[in-house]
Amino acid sequence: MEILAEMIRSIAVVIILSLCLELLLPKSELQPYIRTVSGLLLIVAVLSPLKNAGEILRFENILQAPQHNTEQIISAGSELRADWEHNAEASHINNMNSQIESILLLDNDIIAITAECYYNDEILCAELQIDSLDASKNKQKKWLGILESFFGIQTENVQMDIVPQNMMEKGAENG
Repeated sequence: MEILAEMIRSIAVVIILSLCLELLLPKSELQPYIRTVSGLLLIVAVLSPLKNAGEILRFENILQAPQHNTEQIISAGSELRADWEHNAEASHINNMNSQIESILLLDNDIIAITAECYYNDEILCAELQIDSLDASKNKQKKWLGILESFFGIQTENVQMDIVPQNMMEKGAENG
């Protein structure tokens, strides 16, 4: 519809300009030349929108062309998503391990700690290896409470290996 409106507009402009030229110029030997030029301009006015229509039709054909690799593109997108999710989970676990270690090291009784978090059937679990001066049940409850409060790791999903510092020193003396 736009093409037709543009064509009519162009033709009207050319005809009006041609009429104005014929009226303004005296009747002379130039009149046939003016009509020839006006006719050529009219032809250009008619053909230029058609040229644009051809370009538009070619563009529409490109859009309607069958997508040859749709399945490959979807497959590649799925692989990218899986990689992204895996990397995001690995980064999340890494950051959580660092945070757990940092928070529990705030306890003066803990000398060293190694935290390993993982997901087991979408349940967050943690394995902790703690070197501590105080390995009492109260301290263990405190550490488990911190894990549950800050990280949402349920007590039953935490495995703690606590090595009392006293035992480490005796092992070094005996070894």
